[in-house]
Amino acid sequence: MVHLDERANTLDGKLEIVCGQNEGSQHLLSISGVVLLSATIISHGGRSVVRVAHLYTDKRNLWISEFDQRRGKNISAVDVVVTNKNTLIAWALLTNKQCYEAAII
Repeated sequence: MVHLDERANTLDGKLEIVCGQNEGSQHLLSISGVVLLSATIISHGGRSVVRVAHLYTDKRNLWISEFDQRRGKNISAVDVVVTNKNTLIAWALLTNKQCYEAAII
């Protein structure tokens, strides 16, 4: 059991470092009920979506790619926008008890 506590503390420390360096994570932590792990995962998800958006042609990924091009390569700004959009989508899906359906153009 001590080994698991040590691992959890190590991971928690790493997450604190990553979260402290990511503006999106910091904003998410200001929401009541959002904990360090979920804020970090959501922010990394936003970064990952931006990184691969150019590989897909659906409406959402085209919007992300165009936004990324307009903003230049200021990845942190695009990440924050995508993280916010993903969070709103997740909230809407959970509230309406629906599954995500990508818009096809």
